[in-house]
Amino acid sequence: MSPAILSIMLSVLGLIGCPPFAGIAGIWLGKKAQREGDQPQLAHAGIILGWISLASNIVGLCIVAVLLTAFLIPAPEAGTEIAPTPSPQAEWATPLPANPALGITCEDAGGAKVSFVFAGTPAEKAGLQEGDIITFVDGMYVGYCDDLEREIASHRPGERILLTVLRDGKNIRIAVVLGTTPSE
Repeated sequence: MSPAILSIMLSVLGLIGCPPFAGIAGIWLGKKAQREGDQPQLAHAGIILGWISLASNIVGLCIVAVLLTAFLIPAPEAGTEIAPTPSPQAEWATPLPANPALGITCEDAGGAKVSFVFAGTPAEKAGLQEGDIITFVDGMYVGYCDDLEREIASHRPGERILLTVLRDGKNIRIAVVLGTTPSE
């Protein structure tokens, strides 16, 4: 029997529910018949039917998988309350906590050198002055302005912190109650 006719027969077997390898064999035999020049139109038909049988087998397997899943996963019992999934928008609606603030600008100078003290801020109320160099916050060394910002950010508004400040060549300690950054 010619490969082209076998190709059609196997592809049809694949269509009527035989295992998927029948469709694969139909495609392979159709390609072989085309290469050999044996009844090219029948070979082409066998290839097309083989692909159709493969596709139908895949769809059938997917349907079986869905049905099995539907019957194997138990549905919630009647009267069972299902908790709602929180909306991601609800998280965005929650206001962010205020950032702690000292109320100064600084520059790096062997610590955080105070370059400006804003009026009405915790720094002004505590007596910080321009030119002071903050070297420690609650015992943590401050070598740069970034260090100071990091230490301040590790606290909450309203917390009391202790600054070690170099002023006129002397170390002094200043207690500050942190405020909040102004809203933008």
